[in-house]
Amino acid sequence: MRINMVILLFIIYPLISIILGGIAVLFLRSVYLMPIFIGIISMTAMFILYNSSFFVWCVIYTVLAYGSGLITKNILLQNRRETTG
Repeated sequence: MRINMVILLFIIYPLISIILGGIAVLFLRSVYLMPIFIGIISMTAMFILYNSSFFVWCVIYTVLAYGSGLITKNILLQNRRETTG
């Protein structure tokens, strides 16, 4: 059974990007590492699996990973301030 492309583009890939962006901040303490990694992986997928119109999605997934990393970092900083002060 083949997964529908729309489900991959609109649900699966964005969720993976968001989750990995947050996990990278939790474990690696870097907001920039996972968006760079996701950008490289999605660009590679664009050349191997998809066509050049997938570039828009590469940018969107990278921005989602960066945004979720920033949100996670802000939540961690806010919780650290509340526990110490």
